[in-house]
Amino acid sequence: MSTPVLQLDALERHFTASGGTVRAADGVTLTVGRGEVVGLVGESGSGKSTVGRCAVRLDEPTGGTVRINGTDVTTMSRRALRPLRKDFHLVFQDPSSSLDPRMTVGQIVAEPLRLHGIAKGEAARARVAELLAQVGLR
Repeated sequence: MSTPVLQLDALERHFTASGGTVRAADGVTLTVGRGEVVGLVGESGSGKSTVGRCAVRLDEPTGGTVRINGTDVTTMSRRALRPLRKDFHLVFQDPSSSLDPRMTVGQIVAEPLRLHGIAKGEAARARVAELLAQVGLR
């Protein structure tokens, strides 16, 4: 069996508020294998975005571990984590805040290719066309 691409083990994210401690995520365990797509579903305020943000280290977990491709990234510095960021992506539940309406779909798909130094110019345009074709878009 191959190494999971994402593994959360007893992930916790607690916040201190004036009324005490808020447990936004408490004991979340999740394994995502290569080629799998996962959607977190729950009511508003249930901690979906918090789990996602902790999984990709946009937010710091209070407890538990986060492994990406077998590497424990829970305490990794932001600088050490940067090269790994091209390997994962979140799409938040509100696309209007996740996607820039001033950009075309092609520009949105090309942006991470450019930011991570994977492709630019004609190479990026060709890769975007290939990716869009894979999902049935022109």
